[in-house]
Amino acid sequence: MCNLSICTKVILIPLPISYERIDAYLNTCNIHTLYVIRLRIIRRSKFERLIDILRVVASVGLIKQTHIMYKANLTWDELKKDLQWLIDLKLIERTVISEGIFYRITNLGSDALSHFEKIELILKLNYEEKLYNEKRLYPYMTKSL
Repeated sequence: MCNLSICTKVILIPLPISYERIDAYLNTCNIHTLYVIRLRIIRRSKFERLIDILRVVASVGLIKQTHIMYKANLTWDELKKDLQWLIDLKLIERTVISEGIFYRITNLGSDALSHFEKIELILKLNYEEKLYNEKRLYPYMTKSL
C-alpha cells in the first residue's frame, strides 16, 4: 500500500535527460521512487521565451546578457536571437555604459508585458472556474490524495 503523504519534496528537472539519470540522481539524494506516474519534457514556445525575457528585464532594470540568460533559463543561441527580436520590436533597448552592454525594457515592452499578464490572469481564472464546475458536476470523477 502506498502512502502518498510521505512525499514531501518535488524535484523539477528542466533538462531533457533519461530516466536512468533521474533515478541515479534521486538515489544519491536518498529519495526512493515507488511509482513513476509520467515524465514529460515541457518545452517553451518562442512566445513564452520572449515573455520570460521581458519579465526578467522588467524585474531587474539594467541587466547584462548573461544574467538574462541564467534568469530566463535560455541557451546562448536562443538568447541572442530572442533579444534581437525584442530589440527589433522596440520592446527592449540596448544601452552601452562604461561597465558594458546592458538591456532594459522600454515603455512599449512594459505595456506588452502588462497586457500579456492580464490575458494570462483571465485564462487562469477561466481554467480554474472550469475545474470547479467539473468537480461540482462530476464529483465521483475527482480523486483527493
